[in-house]
Amino acid sequence: MKIKIILVVIGVLIGAHAKAQSKWGIEIKGGYNAMLDNTNFSNWGSGLTMGTGVIYQVKPGLKVGWDTKYNNYQYVGSDNHPFLVNCRVEGENSYSIDNSILLRLHGNEEQFGLHFHTKIGVSYLYIGEKIIIDETTNEIIDIYENTGINEIKPFGALGLGFNFSVSPRIKLKIESGYSITFDAEQQYFPMNLIVHWKL
Repeated sequence: MKIKIILVVIGVLIGAHAKAQSKWGIEIKGGYNAMLDNTNFSNWGSGLTMGTGVIYQVKPGLKVGWDTKYNNYQYVGSDNHPFLVNCRVEGENSYSIDNSILLRLHGNEEQFGLHFHTKIGVSYLYIGEKIIIDETTNEIIDIYENTGINEIKPFGALGLGFNFSVSPRIKLKIESGYSITFDAEQQYFPMNLIVHWKL
């Protein structure tokens, strides 16, 4: 009899633990970060993005979490210098790393549906070097001002997306929105495919 009681208690504890764990989830995402308007990355184009995050369900329809993303930007500036003869201009890729707190509002995730999100965080920017090269000697003549540097900027974002249920533990999300640094010098339109796995 005592063994049965112990087994029942263990079963209840495991069930409670599993229920508590089901409020947590891990997300992996990837997509495209479209430039809308920017100052620091004026010679760099839109690029790919990838990231991950941890999500916690506060209550049905409300989730909070932490989100981190890596964004890559290809150099698209001119190869010709406007004033110097026999010189060319080259640039290296730029990138940013975003870390943010996420708030998401959604309906029943077991069905196809719409969700909204908002973020606030900090973006670490690397503005790639833009250099002038002498085509005769192939030596670097000069480096453009405000390139090859790092900056840290706070940012905010708003967006929406659609949820698709693959299984009770796996959801797919297509998400987009509008992201802007607090100084309004970087503005983006991120588009991501998200795989959400419930723990």
